[in-house]
Order: sequence, then C-alpha cells, then structure tokens
Amino acid sequence: MKILSKKNNGQMLAEVLVAIGVIVLVLVGMTSLMTRSTKTVRETKMRDEAKRLIEGRLAYLRMERDRDQENYINNVAVNNMNCPWTFTSDYGSFSCAQMFSNITGGKRATVTASWSEGGEARSMSMSADIMQY
Repeated sequence: MKILSKKNNGQMLAEVLVAIGVIVLVLVGMTSLMTRSTKTVRETKMRDEAKRLIEGRLAYLRMERDRDQENYINNVAVNNMNCPWTFTSDYGSFSCAQMFSNITGGKRATVTASWSEGGEARSMSMSADIMQY
C-alpha cells in the first residue's frame, strides 16, 4: 500500500474543491442559457400569435368588403367598426384594436395587437388598404 507523504495531504482537497467549482460554473452557465432560450421561445410564440391575429382580422375585413361591396367602404368607420376586442390564446392574452383612415379609392385598415410580457408592454401593428371595386 502506498503511503502519502505529508506534502500531498492538502493537495487532494484542493483538487476536489477546484473540480466542484468548475462543475458549479458549468451548471450556472447552462441554467442561464436555458432561461434565456425559454424566454426567446415564448417571445417568438407571442409575436407569431399576434401576427396571426392581425392577419386574421385583416382577412375578415377584406371578406366583409367582398360580401357588401357597395356599402362597406362608406360604412366602415360606422357601426362600432373601431371597437377594441380581447383574445386569449394558449400563449397569453392580447388586446386588439383597429383603426381606419381615408385613402384615395378606399380605406386603410390598421390593426394593432398588444400584450404584456415579463412586465413589458409589447405591440405589433399591420395595415392593409381596403379598396372599393
């Protein structure tokens, strides 16, 4: 059996402490990376959901125009067409609003979706020109 000299008694303890320190640093780094990755995925899902809501609303407005071509453009800002609405999905809750402005030959519809993420207010807007035939 090998007998350790008194010179090496503290060296093994130092090696173990250094190894534990390296492992802790690696684990902290991995945890931070996972947290940021999860946050980025959630932000992307929220933006995609907002975009889907906005595109769906703009498609609905075009469909309404096609259904009533003669009267829709003239009545688009009447009958509560600017009312806000809310939508709850698997990813969160959205507040949406639409606004109309006059352009030559029709109206410009702007739809905005807003949501809160990590205590910060976020929003996305898209516009489409809804022209009279």
